[in-house]
Amino acid sequence: MQLVDVPRVLIVDDDPTAREVASHAVRREGLMPVEAPSACRALALARSGGVAAAVLDLGLPDRDGFSLLTELAHTHRSLTMVVSADDREASRVAALRLGACDYVVKPASIAELGARLTAALRRAPPRLVAFADCVVDLDAHVVRRDGHQVALTRREHALLAHLATHPGQAFTRQHLLIAVWGSRSYTRETVTEHVRTLRQKLGPDAARCIVTVPGVGYRFDLST
Repeated sequence: MQLVDVPRVLIVDDDPTAREVASHAVRREGLMPVEAPSACRALALARSGGVAAAVLDLGLPDRDGFSLLTELAHTHRSLTMVVSADDREASRVAALRLGACDYVVKPASIAELGARLTAALRRAPPRLVAFADCVVDLDAHVVRRDGHQVALTRREHALLAHLATHPGQAFTRQHLLIAVWGSRSYTRETVTEHVRTLRQKLGPDAARCIVTVPGVGYRFDLST
């Protein structure tokens, strides 16, 4: 029996103690923390898929925290909660306007962080993509076919989610390696094999939505 991946929560903070506290809070809520000490690492993890939410400190060594907040909240559509020692009203307002779902001032207890994160996840409407006989729940990282759950690996789900949220757009295999795997160290055949397996698992009706574009790569087509 293949286990369904637990939704991941990205912890972005250059302070290892703060990351440990936030990770503990996330685990208490039944979620999986993944830690990033920098913006660069955070974006690599976000691109790999399966990130349901992010807990973000604004004071990062390699990038302005507000710009990272914007990218996580909008480009990667991650529910992002700011946890910062900056208690100025201007900072709180700016973060909320840029897409933060909450703003928590450090130091915050494990119980408070966990409760606020759970409340934010509960308030957020599910993001669903329906095609053929399948429905992709982008927040729960679950795919259902005719009401039955399809057992996908984290990478397969991330690949499907990336294609399904950009319908009509053709992607090269090289692009998908960066967007889904976060690395150029894999081969183009890695993408081909994952698409083949994904099509098999989704069944013939849904598989037709993943279109091979000769000489380019793949496109997700809802009209097929």
